[in-house]
Amino acid sequence: MAKHVNRILFSILLLVYVGLKVDRQTMVEAFGGISIGWYLLSTAITLSSSVFMAIKYHLLIRDTTLSLSLSRLLVIQYISRFYALILPTALGTEAVRWYKITRDKQGKSFFLAVTAYERMLFLLTLVCCGMIPLLLSRNHPEINDLRNRLWPMASICVAALLAGILYLLNEKTHTTVFSFLKNHLRLNKYVRLNLLLNNIALKDRSPALLAQLVFYTLCWQLFFITRIYFLFRSMALPLDIVEAAWMGSLVMLLQVLPVSFAGLGIREGAYAYLFTLCGLPAEKGVVLGLLFFSQMLILSGIGAILNVFEK
Repeated sequence: MAKHVNRILFSILLLVYVGLKVDRQTMVEAFGGISIGWYLLSTAITLSSSVFMAIKYHLLIRDTTLSLSLSRLLVIQYISRFYALILPTALGTEAVRWYKITRDKQGKSFFLAVTAYERMLFLLTLVCCGMIPLLLSRNHPEINDLRNRLWPMASICVAALLAGILYLLNEKTHTTVFSFLKNHLRLNKYVRLNLLLNNIALKDRSPALLAQLVFYTLCWQLFFITRIYFLFRSMALPLDIVEAAWMGSLVMLLQVLPVSFAGLGIREGAYAYLFTLCGLPAEKGVVLGLLFFSQMLILSGIGAILNVFEK
């Protein structure tokens, strides 16, 4: 409970800080000039992109004891988005999905491997879709400086994610790492931990499944970039699809940090900063972040309704 309160307080402090740094009249004018049509179109894409997440988990757990229908997985996806508002941003959705799918079933360790596999592919795609379009973005000194500062960190993230994916995909690597931990940490004394680490493994390591997961992850990412671009259009911003790709992806990576309530404050401050690099008012970046948050609330509202009917 204390952690939830701390995250909410941290978000409030961030929003107050951002609010003191921007001109409120400019923000009011930005809100007043929003095109409802573009906003609704962006929101529709937000709601429909959940289908790709459901499809990925349907592929990952099919033909196992955890197998569920696509429609049921879609409902779980929406419900998990509701709980993600009050649980840590990075883990809340996954924790609820894990509970809903594995409740009263065998295969809890297996589903941890499935979740790690999907999340690492997702984060790898986010990093690539953030850094590659950033290379193609406008040639501006401040953007060039941002690019130079981010590349070392991005390279480390890519290397770590690829190593994690290799660990899950390569049975020999998995066995070697497990044997190393078992021998050096003396896991035999801890039976449950021993079983947990041994069972965190995929049942399907085929290239065909990997290709399908990459395809649907890229589909989700394309929908996400389009969502951000339509939000740009709703505010009549002079930014193109390339800016939507790298800004949206990098800010989404920041939102993974479990330090604020639903990313509030971090997201708005990040967009405000990135907008100033492109010569745009910081106030419009804050407004864009709040529009994004409003879409999260709509998504969570649907999840809340489904959760009530489920009970």
